[in-house]
Amino acid sequence: MKSLAYIYIIFVFVILIVLFSPNIISMINSPPSLLANMVPSEMKGSFERQIIINMNGESNLSVNVTIPYENTPYQNVSLKIIQGPNYEIHSGYNRTWITFHVIKPSEIILNYSFETKPIIYDVSQWDSLTQSAIPLSLKEQYDHPEYLNGREVIDPGLFYNISQDIIEQAHAENVFQEEKALYDYIVKNFVYNVTYSTLEKPQTAWETWVLREGDCAELSFLYASLSRAIGIPAWLEFGWLYTGTTWAEHAWIGTVIPTTHGLVYGIIDLTKEVGNSDFGFGFFMRGTSRITEWIDDGNSSHLTNYYTFVYGTSFGIVSINNNIIPGKVYLGNYILEFDPSYAIEPIVFELLFIFSLAIIFYVIIRKP
Repeated sequence: MKSLAYIYIIFVFVILIVLFSPNIISMINSPPSLLANMVPSEMKGSFERQIIINMNGESNLSVNVTIPYENTPYQNVSLKIIQGPNYEIHSGYNRTWITFHVIKPSEIILNYSFETKPIIYDVSQWDSLTQSAIPLSLKEQYDHPEYLNGREVIDPGLFYNISQDIIEQAHAENVFQEEKALYDYIVKNFVYNVTYSTLEKPQTAWETWVLREGDCAELSFLYASLSRAIGIPAWLEFGWLYTGTTWAEHAWIGTVIPTTHGLVYGIIDLTKEVGNSDFGFGFFMRGTSRITEWIDDGNSSHLTNYYTFVYGTSFGIVSINNNIIPGKVYLGNYILEFDPSYAIEPIVFELLFIFSLAIIFYVIIRKP
C-alpha cells in the first residue's frame, strides 16, 4: 500500500511539472535577477505645458512642439491645444509636430493626458550574442557620426580606441557585457549637470568627454559615440520624465541586444545613476515614469529639426519661458521589475531548481 502511495505521489509530481513546464523552461532560459525594483504596473494622469514667448521688437517666429507617440506598448498619450496662435501640424521621419506662428508676445497652453506602462526586458549577459548577430541594416542606419546644426555631436571616430580599452578592461565577451561596460564607465567617471537651455545648443560628445560632465542629452551623445565606435547601434530618444512631483524634458539612449531568442530593443538612462552608483538601475529598465516624443532615426537633418524649437526672424530680444503645471497622477499596483545586470547564471539556477525539487520530494515521501 505504501508503494502505491509513492507511485501516486510521483505521478502527481510529474503531472504538475508537465503542466507548468512552459513557465519552468522560460525561467530556466531567462533566470530571475538577484536585484529588483518596485514599479507601478501603470501610471495615468495629465499635465499642462505653458510656453510664454516675449519679444520687444518686430518678429516672425515659428515654435515647434513635438507630439508624443500616441499608442505604443509602453505609452498612450494625447496632446490638446488649449490656447495659442495659428498653427500647422506636420508629419515625417517617425515624428509628428505642431508649428505655431508667432508675430507678437504670445502664450501657448498645451494639455498632455497620458497612460504609461513598464517594460520588462527579456535579456541578460547569459543569453546575449556577439555583434555579428546585429542586423547590418541597423548598423548602416546608426553607426556613423551625427550632426546638430553642423556640429558633430555624435562622433564615433574619436572614440574607437577609448571604447576598445573600456570593454577590454571589463573582459566583455558579448553585446550585453559591452554595453554594460560602457554604461558603468560613464556612471563611475562622469557627473550629471544641467547645461542646456532652450535657445542654446548642447555639448558635443568630445566636449562632454573632456569636461567629464553633461546633461541627459550630452551624456547620451557620449554613450552613442562610444557604442557606435565599436559597431553597436545606439540612438537618442527624447521625451519627458516624471520626477515624482512634476514632468521635465529628458533624453536617454535606445539600443539593441541580440539574444538566443531574438533581438531585444531597450533603453539606457545614464542619469539614473551617473556620479552616484553603478547598480544598473538605468540599464535596460523602463518603468512608468517616462514619455517618448521622438526616437532619433540616425539622420542629422532630422535631429536638427527636432532640436529647432524656435526659428525665424526678430528685430528685438526674444525670451521663452517653458513652464509645467503638473496634474493628478494615478498609480497602479506595484510589481517587481528585475534588474537584468544581476540575472542568475542559468546553470546555477538549474542546480538550485533541481535541489529545491529534490528537497520537496524528499519531504513528501518521508512524511509518515
